[in-house]
Amino acid sequence: VGFVFAQPANNPCSGAISLTPGATCSYTLGTTQNATQSINGCTGNADDDVWYTFTATQVNHSIDVDGNGDFDAVFEVFSGTCASLTSLECVDLGLDGELETTDLFGLTVGVTYYIRVYEYFNNTAWPPSDWTFNICVYNYVDVCGDLVCGPTESCNSVDPGYCPDDCGTCSETPGTYLHPTSGLQGTYLGSCMVNIDCDITSVYY
Repeated sequence: VGFVFAQPANNPCSGAISLTPGATCSYTLGTTQNATQSINGCTGNADDDVWYTFTATQVNHSIDVDGNGDFDAVFEVFSGTCASLTSLECVDLGLDGELETTDLFGLTVGVTYYIRVYEYFNNTAWPPSDWTFNICVYNYVDVCGDLVCGPTESCNSVDPGYCPDDCGTCSETPGTYLHPTSGLQGTYLGSCMVNIDCDITSVYY
């Protein structure tokens, strides 16, 4: 006699669990145990994906997905409907049990967006010992003087390629630049890291 284990209710896109954006991150516990693949993954093996939705309450939101134990989380954000999804972002920067996070800019208030979460590895060959994760959607906060200048900030580039520890008028235009001291080439996309050369950030493009 074989055993059939129940799939999570949000295994199909049509069963997506609604998340309400908060002022700060307030986690909802999720699991991918016994889930199956709905569509191809953006990276890794999406053989256990589950779905969430949120309705934008402002034009910029942040999403955190934090894997528990050895759960290596991947998440993808979509616009559209279950029948016609458009991928907006694929997030997979961390490893087992590490936080995955992204900031979404230019959303439309009142529109519903979809989030798909899955564990990176082939879960038949390498199942995690912990199938759970925590997820939240919250209001993006653009703080002057934080690590990354956001859409309502700009960098004061008195010295080409340099962002001082404040917000001012950005005179640089997006393009490819050489680091003024190291000579390394980087691409400046219109945002900057405080006290680090704009064209050479912690993420290389």
